[in-house]
Amino acid sequence: RSYDWNRSAAGALLQIRSSQSRPEGAFLAVPYRDYWFYIEDADLESKSSFLLLSQLFNLQAGNVERTGPTLTIPVSQ
Repeated sequence: RSYDWNRSAAGALLQIRSSQSRPEGAFLAVPYRDYWFYIEDADLESKSSFLLLSQLFNLQAGNVERTGPTLTIPVSQ
């Protein structure tokens, strides 16, 4: 049976809508298998949740340059 996303806690935070035609005025729209999946531009909760997820993925995916320890020497007169 299909999973009802709206009954989960995340369902209130991120609403992904679908349409067979390209949505007008969407914040984000992605075509997939003859459907469009999108976030409405007026849905501030979903937009904020999506941007937070994007930032988390960017943090995880970034290459971190490893540097040695920094030596600090106090200078006094």
